[in-house]
Amino acid sequence: METEHDISLEEIYIPAKHSKDSYLCEDFIIYPDGKEKHGGYVLGIIEIRTSPIEESEKIIKLIVNTLKEKYYNQINTSPDPTKLNLETIFEYALQKTNDALAEFVQISHINFPLENLNYVIAVAKPNSHTKDIDFIFAQHGLINVSLLHKTKQNNYKIINVIENAPKFQENDDFGLKFFASTLNGKIYHHDTIYLATEIFQNYIPPHKVNKVLSTNELPTAIDYFKSLINNNENNSYLTYAAIFIRMQEKKALTETPVSQQSIDQLISTNDKTEKLLTPTFTLNIVDYLNRLWTKLFHKKNSSSLHGMKQDKKMRFGVIKYIFNALKICLAYPIMALFKIYKLITQKEARTKAKDKLKSLHLINKGILLTVGALVLILVGSIFWLNYRQDIKKQEAAYAANVQTVQNLVNDAQVNLIYKDENKSLTLIKQAESALATLPQDDNNQKSNYAELVKQINNIKNKLLHIEKVVPQLVAEVSAVDSTLPLAGLCHLGDTFYAYSNNNTLLEISNQTISKKIISSAGDIVNLFCEDNSLYALTNQNKLLEYKDGQLNSIGINWMGGLQTITGALYGDRLYVVDAAKEQIYKHQKADNKFNDAQTWIKNKKDAKLLTATSLSIDGNIYVLNKDGKINKFYNGELQEFKQALIEPALTNAQKIYTNLDLNNLYILEDKRIIVLNKDGGLVNQYAFESLNSPITDIMILGKDEKIILTSENKIYSVKLK
Repeated sequence: METEHDISLEEIYIPAKHSKDSYLCEDFIIYPDGKEKHGGYVLGIIEIRTSPIEESEKIIKLIVNTLKEKYYNQINTSPDPTKLNLETIFEYALQKTNDALAEFVQISHINFPLENLNYVIAVAKPNSHTKDIDFIFAQHGLINVSLLHKTKQNNYKIINVIENAPKFQENDDFGLKFFASTLNGKIYHHDTIYLATEIFQNYIPPHKVNKVLSTNELPTAIDYFKSLINNNENNSYLTYAAIFIRMQEKKALTETPVSQQSIDQLISTNDKTEKLLTPTFTLNIVDYLNRLWTKLFHKKNSSSLHGMKQDKKMRFGVIKYIFNALKICLAYPIMALFKIYKLITQKEARTKAKDKLKSLHLINKGILLTVGALVLILVGSIFWLNYRQDIKKQEAAYAANVQTVQNLVNDAQVNLIYKDENKSLTLIKQAESALATLPQDDNNQKSNYAELVKQINNIKNKLLHIEKVVPQLVAEVSAVDSTLPLAGLCHLGDTFYAYSNNNTLLEISNQTISKKIISSAGDIVNLFCEDNSLYALTNQNKLLEYKDGQLNSIGINWMGGLQTITGALYGDRLYVVDAAKEQIYKHQKADNKFNDAQTWIKNKKDAKLLTATSLSIDGNIYVLNKDGKINKFYNGELQEFKQALIEPALTNAQKIYTNLDLNNLYILEDKRIIVLNKDGGLVNQYAFESLNSPITDIMILGKDEKIILTSENKIYSVKLK
């Protein structure tokens, strides 16, 4: 495959939101043309601290202008610039720049210590023979030079290029020496080198740069870095500046993938036309038919002939012109239709027509057949033109639909780069819906469809954050000991407690059942536990407290009409949700009972709780609906909660779990656990496809957020970090 290699330069320059009078940072890239191209690109970042901006501006301008002049003058004056040693030329230009700067500092009586200056000045020249970049640079201070290098194992690592660079020495002439030494080397065509200020390196560390640069095109990576910086709120006065250099390998136009060629060709279809018949041809046929009609059906009448002069006058007269036009447009078609009608309805007319045809001369018969063929061609051409017009309209409509899908995919990609995953997922779903309407009748359409599916899936996989996991077995309950499946569990200390919708609470220690506690108030349908407190709810809406190895009834008055009790324990308070009344009730514990219910929600605004299935508390109360919608409340007031779009959509959300020590919210649905951060952003999705049956309950332990879950008669664990 023929490729075109050229250097790609991308810069980031984002001034601080808080300026300082004694700080200035500038970057520059000099793009050569003509003969200067043999010298490559001169570029760099210069940062001056603790000097007035007016002085710093003059110094930076002097450095850039002198460097440009002294470097490229050597290229332009050389008879053969292709044979020049760029390192020697660069060092000479640096020396002259150093002299000019030292002279300026002396003459201007500026107190400008070397510590004020941070810089990287470099030359990058693409090598067309090796497809690499020849790179020479001088560096001092806090501006860093790093290389993203592809190893032999096909992975990437970041190398700090200047760790072993020689130190600068002071010059006796002026007490300082700028641009004292240079380093040089090559940037291979699969590597990237970048220069960056201190604050850029601190905010976007090498491992982050590695991850982004090694998996994205350079412009995409730059957009991502800019987005990160622009979204960052800081009080620093420093400037984010960086220059990225990579040998770009561009595909020739003919190397566009077949699918993309198909899409590009399709989109341009509207601008192409095909000329099948011309107006001149049609007019010639009409004129020929007019003359033939006259010859076959009109008898010559000598009395109607005029003299030559009179005929000439009438031929050019307006009246005769109008008359002939009307005759062609109206009379002839009417007469033709009338004759056709007679031929169809009157046998005598058909016989007469046959006799007339038989009596025609052989030449006239040939002419008549020719005319008939021409008429058929004309009619066929008209139908063909209409058909082609319909085809073009269909192609144009198809091209527009393809472009619509492509635009949605492109917009989704942009929003993904800028971390607006909700918007990106919405656009991808729209693209999928639009894609479903595209036909796949031929290879071209199938190719377009396959390409768009590939693009959509690439973005969708990044958005869904789905990870397949296999849990580790913790304990297994024998079918003899409990009615399957296990319906829920709690955790106190090192001991698990589980139930199976019967009257038995199982105590599980060291992966075995250590105790069975029997309920005398009905079957257990829910457990509430926190710290060292555990309560069991029965199908008779009786609340039992687990204490000293026994389940004892504890007094509580549920709000009247409350049928299914879904709640959570928080401290010495029990909160339950009444979906029918869209209300949360609080029960405060006092002595050996819970007080009567108090309405807790003061203002639910537009929150819908009719399908509430679970709630969890970390100081806020999160109420989960069956469709996965979460309503967040604080002190009885509905709070703003921008919940991420989840795909596949939730339709049977069972439980939400969090507490004060956890960073995330956990949502259970069948064999899937969705993890959201507490701002509503999607963290990950875990799919438990290896399980034979759905998950019935979950809880999360410790700051490492290990998931404990029940399925069938087993308890499993999954360590997420």
